[in-house]
This record gives sequence, C-alpha cells and structure tokens, in this order.
Amino acid sequence: GVKHLRTLLVSDWGPSQEDTGGVSSLAWSPDEKALAVGWSARGMAVWSASGCRLMCTIRQGKGGTASHGDWHSSLPSPTLTPLSLHSAAGPKQLEALRTGVAGLCWDHHGYSLIAAENGSARRLVQFTMAKMVEQRRVVHGSPSVQMLQGADRLLLVAEGEDGVPTLQHLIVPSTYMATNWPVRHVAVAPTGQDIAVAGKRGITLYNTASRKWRVFGDIRQERQVAATALLWLPKIIGVCNELSGGKHELLFYPRYHLDNQSLLLRHPLPGGAPLALDSQGDILLEAAAPFDVRIYRAVVVGELSPLKSPTLRLQPLRELSTMSYRRPPLCLALVPSLACTPSNADGAASSAPTRCMVLRVGGELSILDLAAGSEQTLSNGVENFWLTLPKHGSGKAARSDASNASQSNGAQSKTANGSAGATPSPSGVN
Repeated sequence: GVKHLRTLLVSDWGPSQEDTGGVSSLAWSPDEKALAVGWSARGMAVWSASGCRLMCTIRQGKGGTASHGDWHSSLPSPTLTPLSLHSAAGPKQLEALRTGVAGLCWDHHGYSLIAAENGSARRLVQFTMAKMVEQRRVVHGSPSVQMLQGADRLLLVAEGEDGVPTLQHLIVPSTYMATNWPVRHVAVAPTGQDIAVAGKRGITLYNTASRKWRVFGDIRQERQVAATALLWLPKIIGVCNELSGGKHELLFYPRYHLDNQSLLLRHPLPGGAPLALDSQGDILLEAAAPFDVRIYRAVVVGELSPLKSPTLRLQPLRELSTMSYRRPPLCLALVPSLACTPSNADGAASSAPTRCMVLRVGGELSILDLAAGSEQTLSNGVENFWLTLPKHGSGKAARSDASNASQSNGAQSKTANGSAGATPSPSGVN
C-alpha cells in the first residue's frame, strides 16, 4: 500500500499557497535523489529525498533567494531574460518563473533542470546544478570543506574567516572533457591532496599542492577505461573498470603516472559489478551480490617511484558471505580500528577493521561485524552518513555520524549530524 513519508512545504519560508498556486509539475532527478516541484502561479523549488530544500526561485525577505540554510541573505534570486533558452544565473532582471511553471525536465545526467514558464511558449529557463561528492571520512576538528561536482568542474565550498561560505571553481581540463563530458565520478584522497575525476572514458588526476592535472598520455589507453567507481589507496588510485559483457575489473595506477606501463595491478571481479567499494588506508573492501564482502590488504612490491617498476598485490584478509532479508546495500564504509588513524593513512600498514557501516535502500543504517557476520540496525530513514576520525596522534576511537539532509542536486544544503551515531530523516521540513 501507499505509505506517507514526509510533507514538503514552501510556506515555512514565507510564501503562501495563495502566492504559489497549486503544484503544476513534478520531476525526479535521474538518480532519484532530488525532486523538483513547480507551481502554477509562481516559482519552483528543489528538495532532497529526505526533505531538505536545496533551492527555490521565490524571493525571500529583502530580495534574497528562498534557499535552505543561512545562505539566503547573501545569494541573489535566479533571474531570467526573454530568450528562447536562458541560464538562471544570468543578469538580474526578473525573478525566475514569476508567472508559474508549465513543465519541468532534468537532463540525462542531472546537471541541468529546464523549466517552461506559464504564459510564454517561447521561454525556457535552465538551472545549472551540482551534485555532492561523497566524503565518508572527516577528521575531527579539521576545516569544513565540502565538494560538489558539476558537468565540467568541481566546486569547493569552505567557510571563510567572516563565516560566509567561499566558492572555488576547479575546471577539469577541456582536453579531457572534450571527448569525455560530463563528470561522472569523483574521489578525494584522505589527505585531501589528490582528486580523481572520471568522465565517459579514462580518468584525470589533480594535485592540490602542484595545482596540476594529469591525464593518460595515450588516448587509446584512455578509451579502454570506463570507470564505474573510484577509490584511493595511499598514493594509488583504484578504478573499477567496466568491460564488455558486463564484466568488471579493478585497475590500480600510481598517482604520478597514468599509463599501462605503470599499471600496478589488474584484478578481475568474478561477481560482475560490485555492490560497493571502500578503502581505509591500505585496506580494501569489495561487496558483491547478493551480499558477499571481501577484505584485502594492498601490498606494494618494490618502491613506489617513477624510477622503479613496482607492482601491487591484494592480500585476502577476510571473506564474508551472508544471506540477509534486508534490502540491497547502497554503500559500505569500513570503521577504522583504534590503531587506524590518519597518521598511517598515507603509507604505513593499517590495522584490519573488524566492522563496517552499511547503508541500504530505504535508509536503513546498520553496522556489520566482519568477524561474526552479525548486523545491527542503528537507525532508519538515513540519507547519508560519515565517519569522524580522530586527529593525528589523538589516540581516540573513531565514531560515526549520519546526516539527515545531504546535498544531492542543487546549490545549497545544510547538514545535521546525529549525536547517537545516526539521525533519521525528518517527516517534514522544519
């Protein structure tokens, strides 16, 4: 039967139903993480699946955008000009969709939302969107930096000295984007120094210290890589590569060279596409259907240097196969042991984790004991979660938090963390 989950109300931010009229159009993003709602008389808004309002075109207060969180006072309302197709980030002339919405449509990859305005058959308004880059681990007390991915760039959001968020655009090289648009996967190394980006084919690496991008030198090799997931080991990038016939493999490259001659390991995945991949230090987790979990230690043989010829081997540590009545998992994240801290995140061997977090379809968050195979539910209705790691040398155990509102598609979001390990999604917007 039908189950009521939550109610989405724009009136909590000022506009009444008399201002907006009834709902005229609904459109889910392709990844089903964001819902766009258009009204017949005025405006449009986007919510996350958990009920977090990500953006709204209706002006709020003294001309600011009715946007979630504390950003609305500093951001302008999306505007439009009478063109056949116009970006909502254009000149400040009119409030976008002032006469209501006739229809909404997302593009194939979820980076653009196009709205048809009531009363004008010639006017479309295009909103350029960004998606949250999943960062499962946060070092306690470190500066708050969030990353979003756009179709051709990364956006780094940080809190400035005056408390106002700052935004930095990191443009992916056009030489790579020209044939591999758009950005599909992004992975950030635990140190924050290295970033991997995958488009249609191949990958490109960015180093924040040198501020340089690295790509495949051989375009033929680049076209042989169709990344479905990315993960970082210490100074090594791992790529889940989709082959013909639905087969998959893991490829491992040193961060200093993307070339088959420098390929450290080609590891076949017998179970096809993995359900989830995760890494913590030199420990790698792979989950396959129906729910088989394999834990490896990545061992570098030789010196990891451009002047040497190192290789990599995956040493099996644990394999767990369970039959579960639970829903399929969306992601798994290894919970670091007491000895696995950021101090050894860039080279030294990590202690093998004995637990991992599991987020399943429907929002069930649980913790899996990798030794006993038992699983304990922590919370329900969870959209996103992260693990808080101790600072270097603190000696404190890592703890887990969960967010009830994450940035899925859109410009802004305000997250909240739970004090008891997980916070369920709200039944409405407060």
